[in-house]
Amino acid sequence: MPTQALLPMSSQDGDTREGYHAAACDATMAGMAFARASSAALRWAGRVALVVVFLALSSSGAAWGAPTRDECVASYDKGQKLRAAGSLRAAREEFLICAEASCPEVTKNDCSTWIGQVEESLPTLTFVVTDDAGNDVSEARVSIDGALLVERLDGKAVRVDPGPHELRFERSGAAPVTLDIVVQEGEKNRRVELKLGAGGSSSSAAISPAAWALGGAGLVGITIFAVLGGIGLSQRSDAEDTCGPSCSDDVVDSIRTKFIAADVALSVGLVALGAGIAIGIATGIGGGAGAGAGARTTTLHVGPPPFLDGVALSVQSTF
Repeated sequence: MPTQALLPMSSQDGDTREGYHAAACDATMAGMAFARASSAALRWAGRVALVVVFLALSSSGAAWGAPTRDECVASYDKGQKLRAAGSLRAAREEFLICAEASCPEVTKNDCSTWIGQVEESLPTLTFVVTDDAGNDVSEARVSIDGALLVERLDGKAVRVDPGPHELRFERSGAAPVTLDIVVQEGEKNRRVELKLGAGGSSSSAAISPAAWALGGAGLVGITIFAVLGGIGLSQRSDAEDTCGPSCSDDVVDSIRTKFIAADVALSVGLVALGAGIAIGIATGIGGGAGAGAGARTTTLHVGPPPFLDGVALSVQSTF
């Protein structure tokens, strides 16, 4: 079987292979250099893009939530209208917007001035709420005209608009208390004090016992009037049938006495009933408002009336 003789490698073949290796190394180094250059270029391009976006946002007024020119002008106009309507709290919020540094100079200067003026006119209230033992209460919610004003009491003054308002105080485990007040413009740190105990005294507080007593006395007086008047009328009718018109003085005096007593009973009954109703209305409506403003006193005077023979009632109530 013929065999092929192995020929020795020539020097030219070795040079060729070394050239291939060198070329491959050069190509690899060039690729790596290109990759590094491309990566650096991409990083610089990203940084430039971020700077461009930031400058664009800053020039448009949208950076960091700053108001735009249109928003500044809108708050400028809206704040003036709210201030004229007496809504000073809402007007203040609008003026704070149009006084931002990103707003035009005209709106910024005017709104900065108006903020100070509104602050001087805005009334403030401080709330002092105690429990049945006289301890201060902090866990109480306060609403004004149906909207939440404060979630809890911390002793700080609270801004409110001037004018009439309905305050509502709520505490867990206690009946709510409502209070009607009129706040004056520019009035600062007005104290509103009330008791909000576990049992809770509300605007529909229990009617005073004096009202029930006077009402009962009034009904008794009216009943006596009806009885005596009926007896007097019956006796007069009998006298007219038997001895009229020349009845004895005893008969006439007896009938007259019953009519006078009936009139006195009616007068006393009406006065007592009216006083009982007045005190009942006063204590029922004002019970919640006076929870922290001192107790009411009711004085009952019994003495001779300026007319007829008998007694009269007069009622004096201090709020």
